[in-house]
Amino acid sequence: MYNFIKTLTDSKDKTELKTKEFAEVTTPLWLVQKQLDLIPPDERLNLNSKVLDPCTGDGRYLMMYLMNRLTVIKCPNDLYQAISTLHGIELQAVNVARARHNLYLCTKFIAQSKGLAVDFDKVKKILAKNIHQGSFIKKDKK
Repeated sequence: MYNFIKTLTDSKDKTELKTKEFAEVTTPLWLVQKQLDLIPPDERLNLNSKVLDPCTGDGRYLMMYLMNRLTVIKCPNDLYQAISTLHGIELQAVNVARARHNLYLCTKFIAQSKGLAVDFDKVKKILAKNIHQGSFIKKDKK
């Protein structure tokens, strides 16, 4: 699973401009996992615990969080619950699309590897609802 996520997040389009303009820095997957390991397992594996990534990027934190829950996902409803508790906010529209797509592929990989009959339209709706474009720091003007 780790290698699957690595293939989704190994991007060749990271440029110096993105780093300067958006302060976008990509966290290596090994460090993401090390940070997730700091969360107590009973919390990390709880399918009802909500997770918010305020700088979602390509979705690597949320995908790794989902991967950490693999052992407790036993049926399609567990998988729906696991992804419905993952939330992300991202400044760049291209990254919102990338994060949703990566999480979709990760969910599909999990469903196939566990032999689960999953409604992938439902998965897309959950991800569209939970991964938003916006700024976690700046208040939106209404």
